[in-house]
Amino acid sequence: MPAPEGLSEEEMRAWLAVLVGTMRLINHLDERLTADNGISYAEYRTMVSIAREGPQRMSELAQEGMVSRSGISRLVARLVALGYVEQFTEDSDGRSRLVRLTDSGRGLAAAATTDHIARIRRHLFDRIDEGEVRTLESVFGKVDASLTGPFQ
Repeated sequence: MPAPEGLSEEEMRAWLAVLVGTMRLINHLDERLTADNGISYAEYRTMVSIAREGPQRMSELAQEGMVSRSGISRLVARLVALGYVEQFTEDSDGRSRLVRLTDSGRGLAAAATTDHIARIRRHLFDRIDEGEVRTLESVFGKVDASLTGPFQ
């Protein structure tokens, strides 16, 4: 397939490698989390964010998980129904609703992480050298900065 105007053949091949490789890896991780733990990749990310940062507002979870506010509301409602998280009112102002892990959610997040990290290692980091790891970090750090900074 010829490269669209504005991308060289090499840039097009690189873009497709990034796009397809990333999508396949995330789809694989999602499928395994669902099959092994009954939660999606997005639900896992949300639970890990709470485990790492402590109780969070819905807006913080939406930003961290890169989902819409309505999307995070549905996701949290499912996790509440499964008994993995609970919502509570913040004591300081009585208006803010926060989300925290239950003991069951904390256990599931910890159990799922071992296999999840092993899959990331097997499909990504075991296939590249240390220099390529640094390059990935540099390249995608720049991409992220271009999308989150003032010049989006």
